[in-house]
Amino acid sequence: MHQICTKIWYGARASWSTGTPPAVGPAIKEQFPEVVNSCRLVNGTADYTIRYHDKLFNEEIQFADPSVFEVFTFPLVSGSYEKTKSNPRTIILSEERAKRYFGDENPVGKTLLVDNQYDFEVVGVMKDIPENSSYRFNIFVPIEFVNTCWQENYLTTWYNCSFNTIVQLQEGVDRKQFNEKIKTFIIDNSPDEEETKEPLLYPFNQFYLKLYGRLSAAISIGIIAGIILLIACINYINISTARSSRRAREVGIRKIVGGQRKSLIGQFLVESLVITLISICIALIFVEFLLPVFNSITGKHLEFHLFGNPLIFLSILVVWFITGILACIYPAFFMSRYKPVTILKKANIGLGGKSVLRKILVTIQFGLSISFIIFALFLYKQTSYLRTKDLGYTPDNIVHVKLEGDLLENPEILRAELYTIPEVQDVTFLGRDPTSIWTNGSGWEWEGKPEDLDPFVTYQGVDHNYLNTFGIEMAQGEFYSEDTPGDQFIVINESFVKKMDVENPIGMTLTQDDQHLQIIGIVKDFHFKSNHHKIGALVLYHNNENTYNFLTYRRAYIRINASNISHTVKEIERMVKRLAPEFPTQVNFLEADIERLYQGEVKFEKLIIAFTTFAIFISCLGLFGLSTYLAQRRSKEIGIRKVMGSSVPQIVKLLSFDFLKWVLLANIIAWPVTYYIITSWLQDYPYKINLTLWIFIVSGLAAVLISIITISINTIKAAHSNPVDSIKYE
Repeated sequence: MHQICTKIWYGARASWSTGTPPAVGPAIKEQFPEVVNSCRLVNGTADYTIRYHDKLFNEEIQFADPSVFEVFTFPLVSGSYEKTKSNPRTIILSEERAKRYFGDENPVGKTLLVDNQYDFEVVGVMKDIPENSSYRFNIFVPIEFVNTCWQENYLTTWYNCSFNTIVQLQEGVDRKQFNEKIKTFIIDNSPDEEETKEPLLYPFNQFYLKLYGRLSAAISIGIIAGIILLIACINYINISTARSSRRAREVGIRKIVGGQRKSLIGQFLVESLVITLISICIALIFVEFLLPVFNSITGKHLEFHLFGNPLIFLSILVVWFITGILACIYPAFFMSRYKPVTILKKANIGLGGKSVLRKILVTIQFGLSISFIIFALFLYKQTSYLRTKDLGYTPDNIVHVKLEGDLLENPEILRAELYTIPEVQDVTFLGRDPTSIWTNGSGWEWEGKPEDLDPFVTYQGVDHNYLNTFGIEMAQGEFYSEDTPGDQFIVINESFVKKMDVENPIGMTLTQDDQHLQIIGIVKDFHFKSNHHKIGALVLYHNNENTYNFLTYRRAYIRINASNISHTVKEIERMVKRLAPEFPTQVNFLEADIERLYQGEVKFEKLIIAFTTFAIFISCLGLFGLSTYLAQRRSKEIGIRKVMGSSVPQIVKLLSFDFLKWVLLANIIAWPVTYYIITSWLQDYPYKINLTLWIFIVSGLAAVLISIITISINTIKAAHSNPVDSIKYE
């Protein structure tokens, strides 16, 4: 099973899209015998009202081919999907929705009223689709209904990439060879576009992780977890080697009584593996309690079953063994190398304060922690930039409601009523969500257009009050008046003008299919998708006569006064409910819609901050333990220095500087490495922050300050100790 995707090249940069024209699926199945089956799903679900007797629900409906029940394993618990192949006015519900609508009644054969105008017969009930499915829906309607509710013959078009297409191939078909066939077929039938588009068959079992960078995200989290584990291993190595003098005599005596180096190494290995096993048991307890927190941060629904998944159990065993070996390998070989005579002669065997390895490990440890701090700060700054970047319009204090029932046919009734509310400043009607417009196509012609140019254009249906409500500015020409014919004139944005490469497009005629539209105005560029996407060519249709059925006004956007917002929202709800009493009413804020566009970054930011805090905490634990042991080892030196007249600050400075110089070196190493990583990460964003030196400096100073605080706890205590206690046996 494969999903047809499109790789779109913008110069040297490529992005992926799952969108295909509606005609692709049936055409490929008919043209190529290698295809066993295919199905299409409209990209995203559509909002509709569903009524059963006196029950009314706002629901999302998935339009799809009936073959979706053959291509995917969506089993039906009652009824059949066969009737959906011949009757587009049929509907299949999930078990949860069937229970919600009908209670304990048998839903099959019942009738539901959709959008207060279409009767649908319930012909089946399917099992609830699991959370981990790439395609999840509760209500299925045959895709043929699109020709009724959107546009006649819409499903046979090749110009709107708003459908997901999945194909099932014969056994043994070479995917690469077949991919070349359909690639040529789709390109030959689709309009040429300015961006280089490359249709590709993508194996469905790789689709979720690999296509949209989810695999990269999972690998990144795995790498971060590995780094934190490495920091913990460094702690173990440092503490073990620092404590080596305490076990030196044990090792010497074992060697004298016949102990072999191999057996000593085995002893240290077993000790390390036991400690690691205990740590894993504790970690599993933490996972059980912290997984809900992780799910809350990431918005996932992960479950942990240690013995339910052999792969997870095996992975934990591998991590246990590798971590145990990694943590003990150096201490084991280090402490087993000494000869018994050397050990028993010298009181201090170990790394002491001169160990090069310890210094290298401390440098690595804090270099990683500093990198975490730098990346967390840049991630926060980039996320803040995306969320606060000027959109080209003013979303503040704009609310919106869905147009239902009679308001769909005559929205001006609502406009007139809304203006009776003193706090309402402007009202406009739109065909698509202004924060995420995906209705698009190509095939535009104009005088002087190069043959190899065919821009991909996004469409929005607007009314005459669009600019005033959103605060969008005109760059040239004029906008629509209330009575401007929508089938004669058009307004485009600055990006479209750049693609046309003409000095003054006002008065020029744009042609698409049998439409001839004169350009009367150019609006300044504004964002009509999230800031993850560069502003593209946009056409604003004046859809006052519902000339374009696929851009029918579906929502009213209302700018309100900033004072007494809650009261105004209640008034709007009351008014809409009075005008459309048979439909549920919900008023939403545009700013909240925009905020949702960046939830991925916000969640990742929280995750990185949590990881950074944890990494710093582990590093500090190691530094604290190491400074404790080394302060104890140098207790006689400290005592002698105090007797010779050294002050407490001098001793603290002496003990601290040995660590701090390596923390400073960690900064020097971490900065260029992190700079490269962040630069590579930011390349995926069309709009990004500049890399500023102050973040590196602040991160470095933070690491130094944290180190000073951690070390000082022990050094101050050691400096204040009575010198008599440390030198009385000398």
